[in-house]
Amino acid sequence: MKKNLILICGFLICAAFAMAQAPAQKLTLKECVDVAIKNNLTVHNSNVLSQAADINLQQAKGNELPNVNGNIYHGANQGRSIDPFTNSYINQNVSTGNYSLTASLTLFNGFSIQNNVKAQKLSAEAASLEEQQTKDNLTLNVILAYLQVLTARDLLVQAAQQKAVTTNQVQRLEILQNDGAITPSLLYDLRGQLAADEVNEINAQNTLAQAKFTLVGLMNIPYSGNIEVEPMALEPENEYGNNSADSIYQMALKNLAIIKATDLRTQSALYGLKSARALQYPSLNFGGGVYTNYSSVASTLRLVNSEEVATGSYVDIDGSKFPVIARQDNFANEKI
Repeated sequence: MKKNLILICGFLICAAFAMAQAPAQKLTLKECVDVAIKNNLTVHNSNVLSQAADINLQQAKGNELPNVNGNIYHGANQGRSIDPFTNSYINQNVSTGNYSLTASLTLFNGFSIQNNVKAQKLSAEAASLEEQQTKDNLTLNVILAYLQVLTARDLLVQAAQQKAVTTNQVQRLEILQNDGAITPSLLYDLRGQLAADEVNEINAQNTLAQAKFTLVGLMNIPYSGNIEVEPMALEPENEYGNNSADSIYQMALKNLAIIKATDLRTQSALYGLKSARALQYPSLNFGGGVYTNYSSVASTLRLVNSEEVATGSYVDIDGSKFPVIARQDNFANEKI
């Protein structure tokens, strides 16, 4: 047992040492945003919805094309069955087949199909914009989380520096206390300040860890204490700096993807309503088809020759009997 405990403790110490020696993984803001867009489940869900909208659009366009169907059937029967060629009972082996090809086309149905195509097209465009809005929202959240990590790191540095300053002051007052140059209350007050600084440092460490948790959660990657973020360079004032809140709001209404998507959804619903109302009217359709059957026992009669034969009947002419002769056609039975 003692040996096992020593081995386990040694393993834990080595693991902790390896983690402490692991190099820090530094990430830039662009890398964080790219990874988040690649891994985030909400973005993937928006992409699936966008693809589904594209498929619905293709289906709506396909409804404008003719509908063509084909059928091929083969069967084999033994014993008593019905010959599909003559529709009579037979008692032998027979193989059968049915073949058909049909086509139909809607010539007019109140423009229901055309309005549905327009509705699905607008819906697909809206889904694409909603996917982009999802990416924009995620990008904004990643930026905020990134800034929180930077802020928490700066606060941790300040807390550590404050703790170091207080520690030096405590050491100086301890020397003065030993020489009797100060009152003990000054040293005790400063030691209390040092304890508070240590608590502030621990709180800053927890805040930094929580900020990293939030960031890696948005990126959907495993958490690691070695993750570090690069500082952000200050950028010059942008074009929105001198604009009023109302002008910025108007630009948002004009440019934001979610606003455009909402407008497209409204237009799509209106065309969908027109498509549904058109179904109340009569429609004009055109269709046609060809069919054929096959039977292994199907046969036809081929004329071989014709001859005159006695019928067995006779006529009496002045007491004399004359046989009745009739023309008879001879046929040969041939398979089709």
